Amino acid sequence: MNKIIGFVKLIRTINLFFILFTQYVFYHFILLPIYEKQGSLYPNLDSTGLYLIMLASVLIAAGGYIINDYFDVNIDLINKPNRTFIGSIISKRTAIMLHLLFSLIGIIITGYIAFRIERLSILFINILCVLLLWYYSTTLKKKLFYGNIIISLLTAWVVFILYLCETDFIFFKNVESNFKTSISLFKYAILYSGFAFLMSLLREIVKDLEDMDGDRRNECNTIPIAWGFSITKIILNGLILLINLFIVIIIYYMMMQGGNLIIVYLFFLVLLPLFYVRRLIIKSSMPAHMRRISLFIKLIMLAGICSMVVYKISM
Repeated sequence: MNKIIGFVKLIRTINLFFILFTQYVFYHFILLPIYEKQGSLYPNLDSTGLYLIMLASVLIAAGGYIINDYFDVNIDLINKPNRTFIGSIISKRTAIMLHLLFSLIGIIITGYIAFRIERLSILFINILCVLLLWYYSTTLKKKLFYGNIIISLLTAWVVFILYLCETDFIFFKNVESNFKTSISLFKYAILYSGFAFLMSLLREIVKDLEDMDGDRRNECNTIPIAWGFSITKIILNGLILLINLFIVIIIYYMMMQGGNLIIVYLFFLVLLPLFYVRRLIIKSSMPAHMRRISLFIKLIMLAGICSMVVYKISM
């Protein structure tokens, strides 16, 4: 039983649920309605393809979490000794095997879908994701800012892969529709992947603040270690203001379309909570305060995902 519980925590089950939920909601509440407006058009990716893409995404992500913890054992023993599973509950050899198995199956599934729908770019990029997750775990996470950017880009890819299933830059094939459909798909893919990128970047820097002690002892050159606690708080505040500006632009765009419900939703469940997070960051005085802030950021990310459902209802 301990091994099962340890495995469930090791692969970050809640984060995997976020991936599944994000892709499912984007497909059913953003992508499909765009096609429905065109009448007789159908998406290139059918329901079976969607579920396989979702499965491949969570397998690759789970493999990434495992390999990250594999190389982070010494850091985690300092930062979170009660949540370190590799080397205690799960052996290092088992962890490596699980990482390779999950990543390989994820790539095979992606390859099947890529050839089935003739969108090879998703295969190439998912292979790159696996390589980047390994390189991040071994090298990039110890380098200033690079690791934060990589993880944030991989988070954004969870949404953008669904767009590339419809429009492929390698085959130069557009969706089987008019230019308007392609532009609509791109617009919403950029909107939600951009939100995912910015929120993930915010959370990654907050986590760096939380993990300062262990990172410093293991010679990681993160933003808080390189520039200090106070400067990192200034960066976080600036990033929150940028995200708020991003949300305000979205709200203005929705006002032009008459979507009152989505406007109210974004204002009260995304914009105002971000201001609250900014207030918490300003008041924080030590890394230990960051765990609560990280949780709030994750809840705001969930609210952002759910906004796709609200948008469909309000429009």
